[in-house]
Amino acid sequence: MSKLKIQSEGPPLVRVPENDHHYRVKRDRTIFDRLIIWIAYLFAPLGFLLTMIRFATTHYKNERKSINFKLLYHVFMGAFMELALLFALMTYKGDFKWFILLIILVMLYVIFVLPARNFSSQSTLVYGRFEFLCKSYLKLINVDNVRHIGNIADTVKESEADVRRDLRYLIDWGMLAPDIVYYEGRVKLLDNQPSNLGHPDQALPQSTLESQSRSTSEQQTTWEQTSLRSKDKSPRQLPKSIGCPSCGAKNRVLPGQDKICDYCGTTIPYS
Repeated sequence: MSKLKIQSEGPPLVRVPENDHHYRVKRDRTIFDRLIIWIAYLFAPLGFLLTMIRFATTHYKNERKSINFKLLYHVFMGAFMELALLFALMTYKGDFKWFILLIILVMLYVIFVLPARNFSSQSTLVYGRFEFLCKSYLKLINVDNVRHIGNIADTVKESEADVRRDLRYLIDWGMLAPDIVYYEGRVKLLDNQPSNLGHPDQALPQSTLESQSRSTSEQQTTWEQTSLRSKDKSPRQLPKSIGCPSCGAKNRVLPGQDKICDYCGTTIPYS
């Protein structure tokens, strides 16, 4: 089984508090990104060209998608402001009547501001998705002890190439230990035993497996007894399809459990 040592190639390690769930997006904005934003409000066509270059060269990275959509937002808003100012000056000089200016501003609003708002919403959704991905990576690696890139990719529904880039990003910002060794490929998951993935060449002792089997059997028996006792007291609860309070997407929520939205990461209670 080959091993993959993901090396840090980006900024120096910065330790982030465990309760800081805002994954560096603002700090990921480079000097070039800030320059594009300034140009977008001074000369929108050039800002749009630079933004397209940024898209072509970086949009395949999950951590860049939110920033790139935000660049488009600034480019469209810059174009609206420049054209609105231009037509206002022309109206002031007498080239247009004021009601013509109003019509022009409404048209510019539809052409530029509405798409800009859509890009801003898209940026928020993509950011929420990446934040959810980061939480999933940290849980899989630090809590479940998963070390195979293939298994991580299957769990988070991302390609293995994307997983490698995302893990390198988390290492660069100090949210994952840089000395963790990751394995290529995948191994078969054992029910309730995710920690076995950390060291595929080390099998669990037979006594441990038997102990876990007895524990699972006892838990199942206890659950069945509790279910039988409560059957006559209250009607059986069934899974529900509940809309996410944040993005509105439908999610299947099991009785008595909370569900993390598949689209934006918001916690949905069973109610």
